[in-house]
Formats: sequence, C-alpha cells, structure tokens
Amino acid sequence: MKSFASTFSLYHICYTVVMSHRIKEQYLQETQQFIAIFLKNLPHTKEDAEKIDKIVRFYFRKKIIQSGKANNLAAAIIWLYGRINFMQESEGKKWAQDSVAKICGVSKSTMGAKAALLMEELDIEVFSRVKQFNKHN
Repeated sequence: MKSFASTFSLYHICYTVVMSHRIKEQYLQETQQFIAIFLKNLPHTKEDAEKIDKIVRFYFRKKIIQSGKANNLAAAIIWLYGRINFMQESEGKKWAQDSVAKICGVSKSTMGAKAALLMEELDIEVFSRVKQFNKHN
C-alpha cells in the first residue's frame, strides 16, 4: 500500500506537469496573438507569416521553460525572421530594428538580446534563411 507521502508526491508531479503544459500553451497563444497584431503593421507575405509561425512552433517544441513577456518574445521572433531574411533591405525601413521595436512597443535592446538568445537556442545563423525549420516540420 502506498503511503500518503508517495501518493501526494505523484499527484504533485502530475499536477505540475499539467499546469506547466497549460502555462506553455497559454504563452504560445499569447505569443502568436502578439505576432499577428505586430505583423499588421509590417509589409509581409503569407509565406512570411507561415515561416514566422514555424519558428514559433519550433521554439515552443524545443524550449521547455519560457521566461519573459510574450510581447518581447513575439518582437524578437519577428526581428529574427526579418534579420535572417534581409527584410530591412527588401521591404524597406519598416523592418529595420528601430522600426520593428517601435511597432512592437518593446525596447530595441530587449528585442535584440532575446533575438540573439533565440538564434543560439535554435542554432540559427544569419544566412540560414529558416531552411532548417522545413526539415523539422
């Protein structure tokens, strides 16, 4: 017969896993909502939006614990995508770092730092052009 302590521990572990999953899902949804709002103010194609969504989904599959605000993560993902695809050159100044930070309502330094962390965590280089996400999906 299981002791109260072992039953409680098992319950606590299950509860923690379920709550962690719910929190992660909520964070994912908030991030996607912010991205949709921010992209309304940036020139982009349907393909750009789909690739940005791939980055988001890949990040949330790979990352276990999220930290920070969803709007900062959304801004960083948008800036990261724009940077690796040279959007500031092809789509004009709206995709420049200053402009993206202003559109997203985040500080340029926060957005840049989070984007650099994402590049490291997801093993993205400037010339990678999100091709690695296609092989994972």
